[in-house]
Amino acid sequence: MLILTVGKLTIVFLNYLREWGIGNRESGIGNRESGIGNGYWLLVTCYLLVIFLIANAQLPITNYQLPITNYQLPITNYQLPMPHANIRIVLVEPAGPLNVGSVARVMKNMGLHQLILVNPQCDYLGEEARLMAVRAADILETATVVESLPAALVGCVRAIATTGDDGRSHPMPLEAPADALPWLLEAPSALIFGREDCGLTNAELNRAQRLIRIPSSDAYTSLNLAQAVAICCYELYLDEVRGKKEEGRGKKEEGSSATDSVTDVTDTRNQEEGIFSQSPPLPLSQSPPLPIPPSPPLPNSAPLEQLEGYYQQLEGLLLKIGYLQPHTAASRMEKFRRLYNRAYPTVDEVAMLRGAIRQTEWGLKSYPRSPVSDTLDGALPENPRDS
Repeated sequence: MLILTVGKLTIVFLNYLREWGIGNRESGIGNRESGIGNGYWLLVTCYLLVIFLIANAQLPITNYQLPITNYQLPITNYQLPMPHANIRIVLVEPAGPLNVGSVARVMKNMGLHQLILVNPQCDYLGEEARLMAVRAADILETATVVESLPAALVGCVRAIATTGDDGRSHPMPLEAPADALPWLLEAPSALIFGREDCGLTNAELNRAQRLIRIPSSDAYTSLNLAQAVAICCYELYLDEVRGKKEEGRGKKEEGSSATDSVTDVTDTRNQEEGIFSQSPPLPLSQSPPLPIPPSPPLPNSAPLEQLEGYYQQLEGLLLKIGYLQPHTAASRMEKFRRLYNRAYPTVDEVAMLRGAIRQTEWGLKSYPRSPVSDTLDGALPENPRDS
């Protein structure tokens, strides 16, 4: 850069002298009476002075670029944390368009984009919903509408449902959002919210593997739908922030000490000189968060719709053999659901269970009962057709 600047100035200077006729003896340059000699030496002095100033001024500018270039690394690598893209928010029969619009807005605030509406009872694309959504109308426009909760859970491996009850009406344990929600970040998952007036039924709660309840005052325990969604989405966002910070801290520890020292020196220098006036990030809490226990490993967890198909087969078989009665089938099947939800069966395990049911049904059709012992007459063949 310096050589290019000096070269340009030299060309300009020579052209200027040529116009004055420098080098032509007949022009009389050097004659003090003409006054041109004084102008010539003045130009030479100014030319040399400009080159001297540029040479001295260029060095600190070149040296100063290094800390600015080094400082760009942490800014470029830093990304705003966002919750897992595979989490979907499921609203069961929402009745208030203002609530749906508010849900869309808080979802976008916290980086969530999948909204599933189960049989909505309002105009979720109307003026009221858009009024509350503000700049999150795209969440409403891309929302998926389904007719039933099982359809909303297709493709999910994990599901958590919310309830405002104190747990006495349902045998599943209730957990705090901060304890249970991080579990959703590890796989395609759904967070289910019930109706504004009555919440979720017991049958709908049984579709989930875990239940959460937002602690509140005994004076008024019920939260607004949009408020409950906001609290849960914020908890998901906080956990994603913590995960990003832990990941960044691990990468920093693995880096070389030389890189760390350059970054520290650059950061200190920039703070002293006010180059990057950047406010420090606010702490997530006054005390460090408690460590979250790791979830059980999921080598190849079965999707919820596959489990649902197994439950339907199991219920049909148990009704055939008389273990279930039509008036008690629902309550008995709730216990089976809770049992398998705790086990987190894999795809292969569910396929094995469904194969066992199909073979049992084949045996019931193929081999009549003994009129005396009420047992199957003879043994089943080893490999009946699996259909």
